[in-house]
Amino acid sequence: MRVRFRPSEPSDFIALLGQLPVHRTRGITALAGDELLGIGGLITAPDGSVWASCFISDAGRTFPRAVHRAGLELMRLARSAGCQRVFASAEDRPGAERWLLALGFRRVPEEPLFVWEPS
Repeated sequence: MRVRFRPSEPSDFIALLGQLPVHRTRGITALAGDELLGIGGLITAPDGSVWASCFISDAGRTFPRAVHRAGLELMRLARSAGCQRVFASAEDRPGAERWLLALGFRRVPEEPLFVWEPS
């Protein structure tokens, strides 16, 4: 089944996470048919920093290529939105560090963080 993407809607967050985001979020929702596979988003924290976030359902994990395509789309969104820096964390997520590096993030020395800056 083909995975498609669309801008996230409030109902997507409620269906996947049980609540709306706490901070302003621009998201991309992945769907296979009508099944919600995941949401990737750019979250703007109160201090103005922008964080990449990803919530993937168990079903969504069976579509690794689509997850990567969504990540690439999210970084295009960051670039078009004029983000100068996007942070991410890979703690407690197997494979996340490798994926963030593939998306153009770099590790912040001596921190469990990654940062992306447009080239």
